Amino acid sequence: MTELDDLIAWINSDQPKSVPELQRAADVLGRHLRTGETRVPEARLRVAVALERLGA
Repeated sequence: MTELDDLIAWINSDQPKSVPELQRAADVLGRHLRTGETRVPEARLRVAVALERLGA
C-alpha cells in the first residue's frame, strides 16, 4: 500500500478524526490532485464534509 492508499483508507474509516488530522489529509490530497488518481476528488470531498461537521 502507498501513503495515498493508507490515507484514503483512514478517511473512509469510522475512526475519529481531529481537525488538524483532517487538515493534513486535505493538504496531502491536494498534492495528489495532479496525479489523475480518481479516488482523490472523492476523498477530498469526504474530508471537506468532515471538517464542516467539526466546524472548521
